[in-house]
Amino acid sequence: MRASMPAFRFSLTCRALILLACVCLPCLLSSLVFGSEPIVTLLQSEAGRLKDLFETDQPGATRQLTELKKRLTADTAQDDRRAVLEALVYMSINSGQNEAAQKFNGELAESGIRYHDEFASALAANYQARMLQAEGKFAEAKIEVERALQIANRLNDRKLTYRVNLMAANINGNIGDFKAALNYQLAAMSTLDGDDTETRSERVTAMYMIGNLYLDLKNPQLALEYNAKARALAVSLNEPRTVAALALSRGAAYADMKNQSEAGKAYAEGLTLARKVADHRQEAMALQGLAELALDQERYATCSDYAQQAKTLSAGLSIDAMTANAGIILGLCQIGNGATKRGDDEIANGLDFLRKSGAKPDLEAALGVVAAMYTKTGLYRDAVKALQDQRDLTSELFQADRDREAAELQANFDASERQKQITILEQKNLLQNEEIKVKNLQRALGALTIFVVVALAFTLVRNKEKLRRQAMRQNLDKSKFMADAAHDLRQPLHAIGNLLEAAKHAIARDDTAKSRELIDLTQSATDAMRLSFASVLEVSRLESGLVAADYSSFDLIEMINELCTMLAPLAAERGVQLRVWFRKGRRVVVDSDRHLLGRVLSNLLMNAIKYADQSKGKGQYVIIGAVVLPNRCRIDIVDNGIGIPEAEQGKVFNPFYQIHNPERDRSKGLGLGLSIVRSILHLLMDHRIDMRSTEGIGTRFSIALPRLETPEDVQVQQHASDEAGTEDLSGLYVLLVEDDVLVRKSTEALFREYGILYESVTSLEDLTRRLPALERMPDLVLTDFSLPAHRSAIDVVQVVSAEFEREIPTIVLTGESDNFDAARKAMYADILYKPVNPSTLLNEIRRLCLKE
Repeated sequence: MRASMPAFRFSLTCRALILLACVCLPCLLSSLVFGSEPIVTLLQSEAGRLKDLFETDQPGATRQLTELKKRLTADTAQDDRRAVLEALVYMSINSGQNEAAQKFNGELAESGIRYHDEFASALAANYQARMLQAEGKFAEAKIEVERALQIANRLNDRKLTYRVNLMAANINGNIGDFKAALNYQLAAMSTLDGDDTETRSERVTAMYMIGNLYLDLKNPQLALEYNAKARALAVSLNEPRTVAALALSRGAAYADMKNQSEAGKAYAEGLTLARKVADHRQEAMALQGLAELALDQERYATCSDYAQQAKTLSAGLSIDAMTANAGIILGLCQIGNGATKRGDDEIANGLDFLRKSGAKPDLEAALGVVAAMYTKTGLYRDAVKALQDQRDLTSELFQADRDREAAELQANFDASERQKQITILEQKNLLQNEEIKVKNLQRALGALTIFVVVALAFTLVRNKEKLRRQAMRQNLDKSKFMADAAHDLRQPLHAIGNLLEAAKHAIARDDTAKSRELIDLTQSATDAMRLSFASVLEVSRLESGLVAADYSSFDLIEMINELCTMLAPLAAERGVQLRVWFRKGRRVVVDSDRHLLGRVLSNLLMNAIKYADQSKGKGQYVIIGAVVLPNRCRIDIVDNGIGIPEAEQGKVFNPFYQIHNPERDRSKGLGLGLSIVRSILHLLMDHRIDMRSTEGIGTRFSIALPRLETPEDVQVQQHASDEAGTEDLSGLYVLLVEDDVLVRKSTEALFREYGILYESVTSLEDLTRRLPALERMPDLVLTDFSLPAHRSAIDVVQVVSAEFEREIPTIVLTGESDNFDAARKAMYADILYKPVNPSTLLNEIRRLCLKE
């Protein structure tokens, strides 16, 4: 029984605490509608007054607001229309008039579209999420609240962003995704940057909710830390009701930590404060917590007394869920006292209510505790029945989770269709507005109508011609890009042909030294061609939209240090001092794609190093620093290099454009670095780049991006660099699957040079035939993605895994331009895009096969 009690306590007590916060949430949200800015119109002022009146006189406030709505006309300012409609939605929701709420919210959303009012659109989406949540349509609610959050972030409105984040946290908490709820709640708290009484009170509420979410995440220690901060602030604000709620939350945390002494003190404090402020809801919750502690300690008489008081208070407040929970605890205590019949009746009534109310997680937890008590008291038949019911309910909840995931997928599809309809509606409204304007012109100007129509037609023709010229310019840009790319690829290819012919002749003369020299030059030309091809391919993939950003939270300072370590040899070779500028030991957690952002910073740093001013000798430097701003950070890369002439600064982001490299020296790059930077930053949301440069003095690139708060609990993605070196490869056994003859033979030659044993096959059929005859299980599988007969690397992985009854480390080489995230999950493989540098391939083989 003792092993089961914590789950039951968590289910019945902590959920009640969160319910308490949600009950207070509408009042909190209502204070955020108009913000703290002065009311500038009579209609907005009247709408605000009626919302205050609604707290004491719901029918009167609703009636007056309905009359106020009748005063809205086509000429009413959108700010006034939004205020009145929003107030009507708020009142309808909180008075249980769901149909009216849907009607008014539809009008609010329509006004947002018609008058291009994104604030109204965000409010409507947020209210729609709240109503969908009330209907149990959580997948659709999540989509709506995310849409509201995107608009709020775009508007950069602090109070609106705070409000929508609270709703997102509430929705995710209700479906059990407490980690996501925590992230939204932390984001909401990050917007509270003032020190006025209202903001400090909001901060108390936010920390209280964060503490409860950590309790849901089974981390009572962090829950207590946030609880202590919130309590100190609530005491300073003289908010005894909040202090009482915090005491109850603290009691639940200590109970989860098995610290019954501290839990009892916290519940007792909450009980005293609740009685002092006459808050019967919190009083009932404190009594229930004390009853559970007494039940845990087998003090059944005390437990029965507390549980009976909690049940009586809850019933008086008409809170059926709390009444049922208290009844179950009372029944357990009575069974412990020997009053089995009375206890059975109480438990049966409580469980019956949980079944009818649909509180299945609570019911599942309660059945487990009831079964434990029946077992303890020798009621084995009843215990078996409770365990069977719990098992059936567990299966049902598992299936419900599966159904919810399917519903989320369907909701995402429906939301996409809905967005299309919204776009069509916006276009129709625009056309309708244009038609109205034309009709008004016809009536007002009479004879001038023809002139106006001709002018509009001319405008349309001019716009069409403008679009045609733009399309032609884009085609010319693409043609120029391909021509420049072909030129840069032909040059090293031509050089390779000449060098190989010369090497062949030197070998025929037995001139070993000259042969080695020519082969080294051939390798350099090959590397240049690989670099050109990889850069062209990267630009093509970025511009075509085939690359998707994979956002995560990571330490920016750690990544900058890694880049500086990697580029230090290049800087030293060119006599450039590479410095970093930020406080030692500092962490700056950002929300970005680590790989793509690293590519941006690497390109900018290499450009700064390559275009250093050699005339400055040892005084050449490149500095990279991070500046922390509210909710954002800025990365500055500053150099004292040759600088960029003002007339050229608008062109430096164009492909193959280089100012100081007329001879096309490849040691200074290909002119694609800044083009790649621009394309990547177009993919990353809320990332911006600025450039300042003075010829002869130097250049500064600044990148602004979102920053996250960094409490100890935020899990920052750790990044480990790949191991370098290709030693210790001799004796490894690799299964090579490659249908291209040239690629296969060159790979075999590479393996032979490094002592790697291999088995080569050309197709899946060939692999299936030869697998049983392999001399031993391979250390690694190296396969092309696309294979003959419409087969792929996915088939290779499945066949090899089935043969050896385990997953073999796999590297997939591909020349495709698709996003292979789905394929990677299906294969559990590393994916490298052709062309692959041989040292990169060998290092990857070493990492997979020789890792500790």
